[in-house]
Amino acid sequence: MRCVLMNRVMIFMLSLLSLGYSVALLDLSQAAEYPQKPITVVVPHPPGGGTDMVARVLSEKMRAHLGQPVVVVNKSSTPVGISEVVLARPDGYTLGYVHSNYLTLAPLLSELPFKGPLDMSIIATAHTTGVVLAVGAGSPWKTSRDLLEASKAAPGKIRVSGSNLGSINHINILELNELGKGQLVYVPFVVGPQALAAFLGGHAEAFTNTAIEAKPHIDAGKARILGIFTQKRNGMIPDVPTMKEQGFDVSYAFMGVLFGPKALPDKVKSTLQEAAKKVIQDSDYVNSQRSKGFETFFVRSDDLTKQLAAEQDKMKVLVERFNLKEK
Repeated sequence: MRCVLMNRVMIFMLSLLSLGYSVALLDLSQAAEYPQKPITVVVPHPPGGGTDMVARVLSEKMRAHLGQPVVVVNKSSTPVGISEVVLARPDGYTLGYVHSNYLTLAPLLSELPFKGPLDMSIIATAHTTGVVLAVGAGSPWKTSRDLLEASKAAPGKIRVSGSNLGSINHINILELNELGKGQLVYVPFVVGPQALAAFLGGHAEAFTNTAIEAKPHIDAGKARILGIFTQKRNGMIPDVPTMKEQGFDVSYAFMGVLFGPKALPDKVKSTLQEAAKKVIQDSDYVNSQRSKGFETFFVRSDDLTKQLAAEQDKMKVLVERFNLKEK
C-alpha cells in the first residue's frame, strides 16, 4: 500500500514538472511568435512629406531586426489615421507614425477617440525637426526682430502663411507675436505645401514650416530663413540662429512618434522598442537623417510617454490662452 502511495506521489510530482515545463515552452513560443506576419505602419499624411520619408526609412530598417516586412500605409486624414491605430487590435501588427503634436495638441482642439498620449502605447521617437520662419530673398528684413518691428509699423499688413489653425506653426507665431509685441497676421492652409505655394506666389510676406521643406527654396535663392523655433541650431542650416538666440524663447518643434494601441502586450512593445532603438542609434541612419535636417535620438518608451504628457500639459495652457479650441 505504501509503495502504491509513493508511486502516485511520484507520478503527481512528475506531472507537475511536466506541466511547468510545458508552460515554460508555451511562454517561450509566445515570446517568439511576434512578429509572424507583416506589420502595418499608418502614416496619416499624404506620401512624400517629411514624416512619410522618415517612417519609410525607419520601417525598412526595422524589418531587418524583426524578420518581417514593415509596410507604410498613408491616410489622407490625420484624425482618422491615428484613430485607426488607437482602435486597432492590440497585437502589434497595426502601428502608427506621426508628429507628436497630433497626439498632444489635436485632442485638445476637437473631440477625438483619444485624449492624448496616455491613451496609446508610445514606442519610440525616430526624428525631430525644427520649424523655421522665412521671408523672400529680396525682403528688407534680416532678423526675426526686424520682421516683428515692421509688423508693428504696419499692423495687419505682414502675413505669415502656415499650416492649419491650432498647429505648432500657428502656436509658434502666436507666441512670437506675444513676446515681440508684433502684429503678424497668420494665414492658415490645410497643409504645409499649400502655405508654401501661397508664399512663393506672393500671397504672404513670410511663411513658417519645417526646415526640410524650406531648404530647397533657400538653396534656389527664393527665400531666406530668419530663425528656427528650436532650443539649438539645426545641423543642416547651422548659420540660422534660434529664436531664443534672438531674444524670443519659443521652441515648439515636430517630433515623430512610433505608437500603437494602448493595450499592446509588454513583450510586443519591448520587441518593437528594441528594433527601433537599433535603427535610431545606427550611425548611418543618424547621419542620413541629419543631412535632411532631422535630428535623431533614442528615448525609452516610458520616458517618452511622460515627456509627451508633459508637453500636452503645456499645450493645454496655450490652447486656453489663445482660445484655440474648436467651437
